[in-house]
Amino acid sequence: DGLALGHHDRVFDVDGNDLDTVLFSFNQAVAAANAWDLGDSTNDDMVDGSDLDNVLFSFNTSQTPPSVAGVPEPASLMLLGLGAASMACLRRRS
Repeated sequence: DGLALGHHDRVFDVDGNDLDTVLFSFNQAVAAANAWDLGDSTNDDMVDGSDLDNVLFSFNTSQTPPSVAGVPEPASLMLLGLGAASMACLRRRS
């Protein structure tokens, strides 16, 4: 995901919501499939003191979300191409 340690609610800042997530699951085993969402930032399938430390270390910090803009989808390019070809055909007829 590219998230920093402690960003359990996936909104790119570490705040009370992330702390609540860790405290809710504290000292519990969690399934690997959703361990991050339940507060396991150390990937040991257990929410423990290490995970709490990660949240407290990063508390009140934020990070910039990754940029996804810049490259259009292939379908968009094809649609633009068809539109341009149609315009060229219409222009030749008139």
